[in-house]
Amino acid sequence: MRTCLIIGGRGFVGSAIASAASEAGWVVSIADRQTYNSYLGQEFDLIINANGNAKKYLANQNPHADFEASLRSVALSLNDFQCQKYIYISTVDVYEDTTSELTTLESAQINLMNLDTYGFHKRLAELVVMRKAKSWHIFRLGQMVGPGLVKGPIFDLITGHPIRITLDSEFPFLNTKSMANAVMQLNERAPDNQIFNVCGVESVAFRQLTEHFPYLQATISHAAQRQVYKINTDKALAFCDLPHSQDEIASFLLQKA
Repeated sequence: MRTCLIIGGRGFVGSAIASAASEAGWVVSIADRQTYNSYLGQEFDLIINANGNAKKYLANQNPHADFEASLRSVALSLNDFQCQKYIYISTVDVYEDTTSELTTLESAQINLMNLDTYGFHKRLAELVVMRKAKSWHIFRLGQMVGPGLVKGPIFDLITGHPIRITLDSEFPFLNTKSMANAVMQLNERAPDNQIFNVCGVESVAFRQLTEHFPYLQATISHAAQRQVYKINTDKALAFCDLPHSQDEIASFLLQKA
């Protein structure tokens, strides 16, 4: 019987991982604000930390709160529970330059001083995991879509809120179900103590979405900025299935039409 504790297992990302882990035969326990303390001191075969602040703009507005949610909580979890392996769900925002697949290789050197608050705390959390865990994986996620989506440019677009990016912005997209399946595949197949980008293959320009789905009426915020994320997925693709971003976002938007 293989046991797995998922920290943040009721959230947008964590709930999808919890479902995939259960389907893969793991006995899953979920630690959230209500149940966290009940698991203190227990040992699990696997811990997956899908917790922490996922709102980049809030991190930069309130660095102290982000420190508590994204860094201190990770450090505490490594002491609060015992495990044979620890998986940390991170973000591609730890890269200094996200505009090229050459600069988003998992082996890219990262100067912490060049990161914003959100990326800085996430990168520090990665380093804590790498230093403290017996065995680990770090999975860096990009833009996600799926059941329970409540933030981000796609959410703003389909709900009619002003979007904070320009239409020539580019992102990889991955459904949470595809992400969770990839996480479980990498856990089983990939060598331990490695970092992997877990994103949709290639990127999609936001303008393409408004052109192909006319029902989407984009209202651009006056503070909109161009953002480009071209994330290298070659390393992960050697061990898991990752669909193309175009297919993932098209399927999601068709369901919302």
